Parts: sequence; C-alpha cells; structure tokens
Amino acid sequence: MSKIRDLPLKQAIEEMLREYRLEDKFTEVKIQAAWQKIVGNIVFKHTKAIYLRNGILYLVLTSAALNQEISYSKTKIIEKINRKLGKAVVREIVIK
Repeated sequence: MSKIRDLPLKQAIEEMLREYRLEDKFTEVKIQAAWQKIVGNIVFKHTKAIYLRNGILYLVLTSAALNQEISYSKTKIIEKINRKLGKAVVREIVIK
C-alpha cells in the first residue's frame, strides 16, 4: 500500500491542477465568474467570450465603442483582475 502524503487541501488541488496542466483553464473560469464585478454591467452584457492563454486575456465584445473603451482601460482592468485573483496572472489583454 502506498503512503498518502498529508497535504492541505488547497496545496493538493494546486498540485493536481499543475500536474494536469489545468491552471490556465481554472483561472479563466475564475475570471469569467468575476467579470461582471470587475467591468460593470454594460461591458458584461456586451462580452461575447473571455479566454486566457499564457497570461494573455482574450476578449470578444459585441460593441465597437466598448472595444475602444476597453483599449483605454486595459491597465486598470489587468490590475483589478490580478488583485481579485491574488496573484499576477494576466499580463496583457487582446480585444478581438
């Protein structure tokens, strides 16, 4: 019988996510869940898709005016997201 290591649950989950390379997907889901609080109702309603790849957050918005507005607010949004997650995960935002 193999000996099970005693790990705190949080550390065990983080290790599992790292092992199965699911960290980005898990972080992406956290961002999606908090998106409305981060950007507000108007941007939230016009957000078609959000996905994270290698520290780059990709956004698909349905409004050209909001595309421009988000372009000006990228730094602020990155700071809010990283603060919400408790670590620097998002380095850049790309709007499609």
